[in-house]
Amino acid sequence: MELAKKRAISDVQNSKGKLNNVILAALVSDLQRGPYEPLAVGVLAGALLEEIPDINVYISTVRQSDIQNFVKMCSLLDPTTIGLSIPQGTADIAKSILDKIHGKTNAAIVVGHAIPTRGNDLAQEYPDITPIKGWGENQLVNIVQKRLGREPIEDKGKSYVPVRVGEPNEYIRRIEASRGCNYGRCFFCTRPDDTHSPKWKPVDLDVIRKQLDELTEMGVTSFAFTDEDFAGNPKQIPELTNLLGQYNFKFSSAMCVETIIPIIQDKDKSVPTK
Repeated sequence: MELAKKRAISDVQNSKGKLNNVILAALVSDLQRGPYEPLAVGVLAGALLEEIPDINVYISTVRQSDIQNFVKMCSLLDPTTIGLSIPQGTADIAKSILDKIHGKTNAAIVVGHAIPTRGNDLAQEYPDITPIKGWGENQLVNIVQKRLGREPIEDKGKSYVPVRVGEPNEYIRRIEASRGCNYGRCFFCTRPDDTHSPKWKPVDLDVIRKQLDELTEMGVTSFAFTDEDFAGNPKQIPELTNLLGQYNFKFSSAMCVETIIPIIQDKDKSVPTK
């Protein structure tokens, strides 16, 4: 478990003399390919630290073999909030953790990512947890605000710079340039229904630039864009490619066929649509 950003003890004490600790855990299936960076919790940590600067945020990746140590850390840190990011394939890990901490901690327990977004099974089995469906930055910020006895913070739809953890080459580094998908009709889609087409949203170019600068400073030479539809708005592509041209990275991205065919057709009218 890694402290997302270090601060002086005197800067993070509340009126009761305790640290305002938040723990964010990215659950990882043993079937997952590659050591992918825990970007979802990194973005959540970035939002928390920007909006509530007097807290400590701890980030952890948790596999089945890490559960006992994670539960011990939850007890030692006495957090106000514990957040679990639960993608496909990690329901068993989530249940093992919840069996050990549910009803035994004073922390608010928040769950998010694909499994809580698409189903209510965990909330029914563990009624005191709080599921977040869809993009969770503002929701999590205000859960922590409430735990601290503070007023809610308005959702301004901001993009946040994620917190990077681990050694530079410990993970396959990732950057988010957009959210959503203009197609939004795949039967296997795990996003919530209210984020489907046409709710494609770009990440601010300045936020992407800051991440490229940070990866450069870390000595990272390659990364993966996590976007479902990297070319979701063709008008953004020239700006983004111009920005990327200022750096010397190798990167990968995913694009929806329905999005890129019109782009190709603009250059070659002979390309068929079927």
